[in-house]
Amino acid sequence: VKSTGADVGFMIDAGAEKIFAVDESGCILESERLAVLVTNLYLAANHPKKIAVPVSIPGQVEALAKKHKTKIVYTADDGGSVIQATEDPDVNYAVEPKGGFIFTDFHFAFDGMFALVKILELLAKTGYSLGRLNEEIPKQAFVATTVPCPWEAKGQVMRRMTEFSENKRRLLIDGVKIFFDDAWV
Repeated sequence: VKSTGADVGFMIDAGAEKIFAVDESGCILESERLAVLVTNLYLAANHPKKIAVPVSIPGQVEALAKKHKTKIVYTADDGGSVIQATEDPDVNYAVEPKGGFIFTDFHFAFDGMFALVKILELLAKTGYSLGRLNEEIPKQAFVATTVPCPWEAKGQVMRRMTEFSENKRRLLIDGVKIFFDDAWV
């Protein structure tokens, strides 16, 4: 991208469903960050009633939706659940944090080529570049880890997490998501 002086670069995965991006300065955008940036573009250009996201979406997507008075439809953390959420006629956009975007005005599923074209359209409509947007939207840490748990103990862990979070803001979709101010676990 830098050597050719391009405004943006994209790579589509082998299944043609997910995309990866490089901004005009040559910065490789992590998939979670790209989800935040594209969601910001979509919300600013379209003002939808609802968007669909898996429970694992970065908290910034939730904050952007709130800012634009857009309702979030949460799904389980798998592509099929995100796709299923687009059956709601008010959901015209869905995103997942691994490079998948759905724009229902074309297709009900992840389509890398259409997502790429749609992102270019959103950049043109809003006058932004991915690099400028990446600089303007504050970055938040997104840390993922796996905690080993024997299969026979999973039910007990889930029950204890549910009890622990009883009086806290939480989501009980595909596990237990507990919100803390501007963060979640």
